Amino acid sequence: MMPFVRLFFLNVCFWLMTCMWMATCFLASTSPVRGDALTSSRWWQMKVREQSKLSQNRSYQGCLFGDSISSGLGKSFGEGTFNFAMGGLSSVSLLEQLKILKSYNIQCQQVIIAIGTNDAMNGTDDLTFLQNLNDTIALSRSMGATQITLVAAFYSTQEASRNPRLAGTNKRIEEINDLISKVANEKHLPYIQAELQPLFDRHTLRTELTYDGVHLNYKGRQIYRQVILNIFNPGSHARQMDRSDRAVRLLLLRLGFGQL
Repeated sequence: MMPFVRLFFLNVCFWLMTCMWMATCFLASTSPVRGDALTSSRWWQMKVREQSKLSQNRSYQGCLFGDSISSGLGKSFGEGTFNFAMGGLSSVSLLEQLKILKSYNIQCQQVIIAIGTNDAMNGTDDLTFLQNLNDTIALSRSMGATQITLVAAFYSTQEASRNPRLAGTNKRIEEINDLISKVANEKHLPYIQAELQPLFDRHTLRTELTYDGVHLNYKGRQIYRQVILNIFNPGSHARQMDRSDRAVRLLLLRLGFGQL
């Protein structure tokens, strides 16, 4: 009788342990990603090393730092600029990226920092985000930056905002943008938010400008790219408008509307 009881007891214990293991696996697969472990990934290390070796001892007129939304713009900002943005980057991994780039003597005269979207998803708290952003600004200045522009974090669509596996909540994005705005005001830095409004319907990303609720499609990227170009070349938009105005005036003159 005793061996039977012992076997029964072992089977029950095994069954309970199996259930606990399955429950743990289930919770791990359905819980949102917390924290930023990007710097420990082989992919991130190789990418930053590639950027560093490619840009070693170089001085750029303009540098863009950000996450996958910014990296999706590619290297389309003209000569003398470099897009250092990387997928998955938050304020945590951005700070580590900058430390490595600085060790390779990379200089950036004009810096654009577009961060915060992944911080909302990863659960970065207010104090940590503020510290990281301030440290990032200080590091940028130590790399030669004379002009630093902060860009607001990006909202997602309502549907994506409700899925913790895709994005942080838009409410958290709004809170992070308040923190970015606060730092910009304290340090007298340009803060880009209103310029991004064509991408959003109030505090949600327009569905026609995204392919997955978070990242921009071609049309969305065109809008964002122009915002970045206007920062790097503040006179380019005015010159473009001036050329358009002259063309209209010339057309009206040819149509016989007299001197304008």
